[in-house]
Amino acid sequence: MYTKEQIEIALKEYERLGSVQAVINLLEYPSSSTLYRWYERKLAEKTNYHGSLDKPYIIKEKIINAPNHPRIPDTSLKLEAIKRCFSLGEGVEYVSRDIGYSRVSIYSWYRKYKKFGVAGLMSSKKQIIKRKYRF
Repeated sequence: MYTKEQIEIALKEYERLGSVQAVINLLEYPSSSTLYRWYERKLAEKTNYHGSLDKPYIIKEKIINAPNHPRIPDTSLKLEAIKRCFSLGEGVEYVSRDIGYSRVSIYSWYRKYKKFGVAGLMSSKKQIIKRKYRF
């Protein structure tokens, strides 16, 4: 059984590091499933009707197409993230948390940028259509 202090320390480290395995390596406790359960419980901030904390009702927070976090980000945001990660050397994890998009998105944007340039980062509705003209 873990004390409340141990649980709080583990959750703070998880929020700081962003990795379950890093927390386990640092603190040498708990198991990954236990840490996920603690984090879900913290998000839910609700217990079941019997007062037990073993099986909380989970309310997951989702980001919905908000003005400050659109589903399809602007090309300038994508370029800035690529510049920060691959030119200035900032960590992809840090940049992803800062801008609110996943690391996978940043790597995807980088691959598209390398292959197609800035046009590859534009949404399909904004892309310039290249046409072959016959003379």
